Amino acid sequence: SNSRLVVLELIFTYLQEINDCNENPVVYYREAKVKKRGGAGGRVASRLPECLSWAEQERLLHKSMSDDTFTGYRNSALVALMLDTGIRTQEAIDLPLAAGDLYLKGRLRVIGKGNKERLIQFEPANREYMTSWLKKRHLQSAKKTFEDRLFVSERGGMMFQQTVYYAINKMLKQSNITSKQQNGGHLLRHTAASAMLAKGMALMQVKENLGHSTLLTTEKYLHLLEA
Repeated sequence: SNSRLVVLELIFTYLQEINDCNENPVVYYREAKVKKRGGAGGRVASRLPECLSWAEQERLLHKSMSDDTFTGYRNSALVALMLDTGIRTQEAIDLPLAAGDLYLKGRLRVIGKGNKERLIQFEPANREYMTSWLKKRHLQSAKKTFEDRLFVSERGGMMFQQTVYYAINKMLKQSNITSKQQNGGHLLRHTAASAMLAKGMALMQVKENLGHSTLLTTEKYLHLLEA
């Protein structure tokens, strides 16, 4: 049934999020059904990446700041950084504390898939969330020992992908953003890529920022958002 497909798609989306699989077979199943309905030689509708609209991005960030707690400040800064940079969830988790100041200057150095390092250049449009988080983190770190990570748990330890995944989805739900097929860090990454292109960033720079292997992947994000 369709409800079972939805559950399976969510499961595979999560597995993609934690890098346990590279593809979502449910997507291919849906496309095969479209092709079957179209008959022999029929064209399959191309599946474009989903992203948040400008209004949804603003709503998500605004809602995240309503949580005046340690995790609230952390999660809002995490979402802001992922929307500005398009980095993967694990890449955000691995960022050292010093990356906070680099982010405020519009650049980040991350270690991506295959242990490849890349330099990301961007406009930190949501810098106020990071500034607030760094202040909150500094105050809390005076009371206990923290890992040398930009984003840490309430106890100061390393975060996990599952924690980030559910934190993002909870904020999406609280912001009444529930109609998306994809969610978690993947949705924010797609949104960031689309926003960079909509704001006029060169296609090659967006490719480098996201760590795509080919321009064909990056081109999918063209025209998903209006400038």
